[in-house]
Amino acid sequence: MKRIRGSHAVRWLVIALVIQIGILIPAAQGQETSNGDSDTLLLTDFTECELPGPYVDNWGRFEVEGATCSLMCLPATLTESCQTPCIAARREILKVEYNVKHEGSYCGLYVQWHVDGFDWEQWDALNFYIRCEQGSMCRAKIELKIRNSEWKWRIHYLDEISDAWQLVSIPLGDFKYPWFGASWHRPNEFVITFEHDKVPTNKGTLYVDDIFFRRW
Repeated sequence: MKRIRGSHAVRWLVIALVIQIGILIPAAQGQETSNGDSDTLLLTDFTECELPGPYVDNWGRFEVEGATCSLMCLPATLTESCQTPCIAARREILKVEYNVKHEGSYCGLYVQWHVDGFDWEQWDALNFYIRCEQGSMCRAKIELKIRNSEWKWRIHYLDEISDAWQLVSIPLGDFKYPWFGASWHRPNEFVITFEHDKVPTNKGTLYVDDIFFRRW
């Protein structure tokens, strides 16, 4: 499996786009939550996409069996303003383009993260904002991997992702172990995977923002 880390180039592209189209980006807010809510743990909001968050060690894309995937940070438009409930005013979002036309191919986004003393049993749900390209529907596999714990490697499928921003909240109890086994000893990861035999179309575009854990 080929993995490609995020590059410095995306940050300069964001700067160039902001200058070109004159988008005003609000001032940065707190990393944990917009209101100091201790029941929310924000992993990343993709601001300054070169380093997506205080808990993110590495991020990038992976490509298998001829699949291709590209990642690009973009400034949010005024129509992509933050929704309620919300972590912080939306400033930058991550655009993911994929092509899985070959049999058995898959690709996607990985975000490696670390939080000292993290205990998944203290949290109720994994949350993030997501939408498809205008006029299309998407399907993706969400993977949550937590090293050296009973959690290990679990997955959950999002069957109908629309072209409108939606807050996805997946109860941790809804994640299942994959058929191929569940051991995991590498860094913790949040992963979005597009599989040839699972997506509605072999090519597509997805937008992602604000990945966080929440207690109810």
